[in-house]
Amino acid sequence: MLLRSPSHSLPRATGDLAVAPSATPLARAWLAASIVATVGALVGAALAAPPDGVRVGDGLMVLLFVGYAMHVASTGWLAGLDAVRSCARQQPVRFVVVPVSLVALGAAVVPVLGAVALQLCLEVFFAWQLFHFTKQNVGIATLASMSSGAGPLRAAERRCLLATGWCGVVAFLARPSLLDLRDVPASPLVFHVAMLGFALAAGAGLLALARRPARARPSGFLACAAVSMCFTTPMYVVGSPYGAIGGMTIAHGLQYLLLVGLIAVRRGEGTRRWSSVATLGVAALLGGLALRATSHLSASAGLSRVAFGVYLGLVGAHFVVDAGLWRLSNPGPRRFVVGALPDLVGPGRAAVQVAATRS
Repeated sequence: MLLRSPSHSLPRATGDLAVAPSATPLARAWLAASIVATVGALVGAALAAPPDGVRVGDGLMVLLFVGYAMHVASTGWLAGLDAVRSCARQQPVRFVVVPVSLVALGAAVVPVLGAVALQLCLEVFFAWQLFHFTKQNVGIATLASMSSGAGPLRAAERRCLLATGWCGVVAFLARPSLLDLRDVPASPLVFHVAMLGFALAAGAGLLALARRPARARPSGFLACAAVSMCFTTPMYVVGSPYGAIGGMTIAHGLQYLLLVGLIAVRRGEGTRRWSSVATLGVAALLGGLALRATSHLSASAGLSRVAFGVYLGLVGAHFVVDAGLWRLSNPGPRRFVVGALPDLVGPGRAAVQVAATRS
């Protein structure tokens, strides 16, 4: 995320650290919940993943439903907010044209693909999904740095985070069986090169965090950034698709739901607040059930295959909308996020990030 707030709100800079507001209780609670949810999902899925041929436990399936289908569906609730609709009016191509086109493309193309062609299509789709995970990790680490008063996320830290994510994308492309794509060529050599690249990038990122001055590395931010650096670790140490990718999927979805839930909680007072939370829950549940019902139709034919294409298009639309909605370098999304999450991205905190990007 690149923040460009009005210059009059820039805080005073001292040494190499701009002075940012300290974390609020709500920001500390969000940060702790995000860390616990992420680590719990990554470790829990790795431990709970069944071996090949064994039925997946109900608990893991429920978590996957919440972390994948419900988190994607929650974007529909965001679309009902005035600030989000304002973003769509300002950027109709990103927020309307491209999402609608992806759904139409999925409905038209997926039904005519053969089995191997569909698996190649899914390989590209899942690679995009993994990159989407990475971009959110950068965003979460940025929010952690701003909300905890740690100063801006630095260029070296951001580059290392992105590098770990790209290594994860390459590792998946080299070992597509991580997502049960059995008819797509694999490359053990490329996988191990990607694993080495991940180790180097994560190590460099952790070293960059350790080199921060003591006042610029509060424990909450350090923990969040370190977890983000190591997010794709299960891909290299867990053989089961549910343990390797499932944990990342659950963690990603829980991170997103915590942010969207925080937006719902902050809307109004009393009855209006809980009405907002309830509406979010219903939208996420019903939308998630619809997505889940169509997510397993890849081997079907006719209208069922069309429904699967629509499902892929809707998830792709979520990737596009999400990337634009949280892009704080654009005025519309910035107004939305700063207004919706003032404890995490208030003007003073945003200005700290601006000071770093302009230096």
